[in-house]
Amino acid sequence: MKTHRIFPTVLTEFCYDISSEEESTVYKEFDRFKYRPDVFPMNTINDLHIHIPQFARFILDTTNTILTDTFKYSYDSIEITNMWANKLTKGQAHTPHIHSNNILSGVYYLTGGAPLQFSDPRPHAHVFSPTCTENTIDNVSAFDFNAVKGTGVIFPSWMQHWVPTTSDTRISIAWNILLRGHYGGHLNLQNAKI
Repeated sequence: MKTHRIFPTVLTEFCYDISSEEESTVYKEFDRFKYRPDVFPMNTINDLHIHIPQFARFILDTTNTILTDTFKYSYDSIEITNMWANKLTKGQAHTPHIHSNNILSGVYYLTGGAPLQFSDPRPHAHVFSPTCTENTIDNVSAFDFNAVKGTGVIFPSWMQHWVPTTSDTRISIAWNILLRGHYGGHLNLQNAKI
């Protein structure tokens, strides 16, 4: 018997020790945003990558490795389209969402807190859910990525994700990545230069 795993969704976990200077900058950046608790959890303006260049360089280098080694993509350059920090306090959550108009997105944790949750993106994956004797990557329909200080995850921007109600303050940095270059095949009239 031979098992084939097709159409995988790749999430890449990483560790990074952010400098105390850049971490302090993140906390100061919360003061520039006009926070409205009735609209959204507290976040910074989305130009954070300009203010923490060492972290931004690490994210670009890590993403470049993922794109070339895992996905085997060809492109001219990669770009952080935006980066911001989020702060959820006890009792807050972040509703299900995607990050449109980007290729990859990511989250890095400055503190612990509630996990980042993902569900199986296949439209028919939830039609039947047989009882399992053990949860494995091959039979679960949801996945939690635990919020651990100094760790992060990079994932496809189209993948729906959310944060359930947190019991502690949870501070993270989030970002989006876009590839510059050719998209699609050159001969099938479905191509674009971005």
